[in-house]
Amino acid sequence: MKIKALLFFLALVLADLSSPAKVLATRASASCSPSTGTYNIGDTFAVDYQFDTRSFQIFGADINITYDSGVLQATKTQSTAVTNVTNWTAPTTNTVDNHLGKIHLDYGKSQPAYAGSTTVGRITFRAAQAGQAQFQYTFFQQYDDTTPGVTKIWGKKDGTNLSNILTDVTNCVFVVVGPTATPGVNPTSPPGATSPPGATSPPQVTELPRAGVIDKSVSLVIFSLVLLALGAVLPAVALRKE
Repeated sequence: MKIKALLFFLALVLADLSSPAKVLATRASASCSPSTGTYNIGDTFAVDYQFDTRSFQIFGADINITYDSGVLQATKTQSTAVTNVTNWTAPTTNTVDNHLGKIHLDYGKSQPAYAGSTTVGRITFRAAQAGQAQFQYTFFQQYDDTTPGVTKIWGKKDGTNLSNILTDVTNCVFVVVGPTATPGVNPTSPPGATSPPGATSPPQVTELPRAGVIDKSVSLVIFSLVLLALGAVLPAVALRKE
């Protein structure tokens, strides 16, 4: 009896494993490329907005990004829309605010279905000032359909209705460095600098001035010897006179 019960239980387990339920990967991620980099003041470089739908179909996106406009300056007032892979149409909103450091690229939610990993937009920056700049997607929690101004990737979690299926983002950091001083060069006296009119150059010292100390010392020695000689001669002369 126990053997029959055990065989019946194993049969149920095998039947369940032979017909697993279909699970949809209802999630997507956003990232940027390059994810980091170091640049000199005046350099220009491009940053791509990238999606990975994890094989799930999406039908558009509303991208909101912030960046440090004190360190980085966008070279244009719009992002470059990249649609050659997704076959999406032009975005309905495409703005870049260099004053606030905000990027908005909205493709809407009625685009042709796309699944995969690709670039959907691009921005070119000029390194304006030394410092560290954050490049961040506006994102607070996964599947956020209610917060205004967050990044959304439109898919169908329930297979029917469109909703935000963005679950995670990877932000980026860029470093801008300033010019460095050349070794051996005095920054206060640049090469080729000239003195202002009327200014005189300090004299070049080639020999220490003569102080006359040796001459005075010799005179004092001779004077002392004369006094000693007089001191010895005068007593002898006085004795002879007596």
